[in-house]
This record gives sequence, structure tokens and C-alpha cells, in this order.
Amino acid sequence: MATSYANPGGSGDRTAQITVSLHSITGSGSVSDIVDGTQSNEFFFTGISPPGYIQFDFGSSSNKIIDGLKWYQDTDAGNHGNDWSMDVSSDGSSWTAVHGPFEVEAGTAMTETTWTNTLLSGRYWRLYKPAGSVSSTPYIREVEFRIDDVVPPLPISNHGLGVDMAAVLSTIARPRRSLTIING
Repeated sequence: MATSYANPGGSGDRTAQITVSLHSITGSGSVSDIVDGTQSNEFFFTGISPPGYIQFDFGSSSNKIIDGLKWYQDTDAGNHGNDWSMDVSSDGSSWTAVHGPFEVEAGTAMTETTWTNTLLSGRYWRLYKPAGSVSSTPYIREVEFRIDDVVPPLPISNHGLGVDMAAVLSTIARPRRSLTIING
């Protein structure tokens, strides 16, 4: 596992690869500007009705393993809080917390947070804020991801057969026990 911000989807203009959306958070400007690679002052929060989150959809044919992020902002004194977490999902509705809580520090141009990923991967990643408020300053310039260079397989599907494929595979993958009977 070799994670890097330089791996595909990690940094630069990713507007064609990542769809960014807001949920119970409002903003001014286009939220997709936080993945356009320019670090310009174009997007800021205008409010939140907790819980809220910023969702990053990496696309239907893409699963990502992420173990870090950089949040770039201008250096205004506004604070977005200390209770953010990073969550992952394969379907955009069932979420698993991967890291948090962490703080997006006021007055700093860049906040980096990293974690030890337990190889959780998914199409959807989100920055989740369960409570509190967000500030209308500072501008959020860019969010970058430290992504694994190995492309994990897409989630197992039952392909409409009504079979729990994860259970089948876990049964197959169980170690076999052997019993030796000694006569004597």
C-alpha cells in the first residue's frame, strides 16, 4: 500500500473524476471548486443544520482507499470546528467512520490529518460534521486526498440472486480444521 496525494484523484483538477455535494450544509460559490486544483477563493460555507457533510463521489467504477486529507483555506480567523470526521460508503447511504474527530484550525492555510486505514474502501467519502456550526469565513480553497495506488475491487454484489455473497465468501475463506485419529 503506497498512499500519496499524487495518486489519481488525490490532487490537481479532479472535477471530472469527483462529484462533490453538500448535505445539510449551505455554501456560496460552487462546491466543486474545492477539487478543481486552483486553490482560489471561490467557495465558503453559509450555514449548517447538523448533522451535515460534504460528500465526494469518486464514480461508479471507482473504489478508493484513503488515509489522509489536506484542507486548504484562506487565513481568516473563522473556525469550522473540531468535530469533523472522515467516513466511507460503498452505496452513499450506509457509512463507516474511518477517522475523527479532527479540527479544521482557524487562521491556518492548511490542515492535514492522516490516519491508519484498515483497508476500508468505497466509492463515496464524506467529511461529516455531527454538531456545531461552520463559519462563513474562511474560504475553503481545496481538499486533497492521500489515496492508495492500488485499486481495490468493487464491493461484492449478489447480482440479484438473493444470496449474501459476503457470507458465502467468508464461509469459503474459513480455515479448514483437520482431525487426525491415532489408533492405539
